[in-house]
Amino acid sequence: MARYEIPSYRVLLAVIDQELAEVEKRDVSLNYNARIANVDALSDLDFDATFPGIGAQSGDLLGIPGDSLPDVADSPAFLCAVTSAKVGCGGDGRLAWGRG
Repeated sequence: MARYEIPSYRVLLAVIDQELAEVEKRDVSLNYNARIANVDALSDLDFDATFPGIGAQSGDLLGIPGDSLPDVADSPAFLCAVTSAKVGCGGDGRLAWGRG
């Protein structure tokens, strides 16, 4: 989530990588893309603590006319597209408007 939905002008990818490396040096196990089908099962794992960080899986529409048009994207989809260079982030008539 941090890698694809936080734009590099907010946090550089190198900073994210460095901070995750620091956490892993402290004998912390990070499991990415792990499906948690049953939250109660987390207590059965052999860990001192667990933190299921789910992030923002989807955005909300604003509830205004036109928010469901084909070229309108919610914030996670827009940020992911900008981060992966599928769209630009300014100077071409786009408007990014959030409420979060």
